[in-house]
Amino acid sequence: MLGLVLGTLRLPLIVALTGSPLSAAGTNIAISAASAAAGALRHLREGRVDWRIVAWTAPPSIVGAVVGALVADD
Repeated sequence: MLGLVLGTLRLPLIVALTGSPLSAAGTNIAISAASAAAGALRHLREGRVDWRIVAWTAPPSIVGAVVGALVADD
C-alpha cells in the first residue's frame, strides 16, 4: 500500500526534476516494481500466496500488459 501512495507523490517530483513525463513514468514503474518484488518475496517466504488465485489472474494480466504495451503511443 505504501508503494502506491509514494508513487503518486514520486511521479510529479520526477517529472519536475527531469522535464520528461515518459521518462518519469518509466522510472516510477521501475521503482514500484522493485518494491512490489520485495513485498512479493516476503509473502512467498511466509506462505501467504494462494497459487490458485495466481493461476486464474496471472494469464489475463500478462496478456493485458503485452497488449497495452503494443498499442501504447510513444
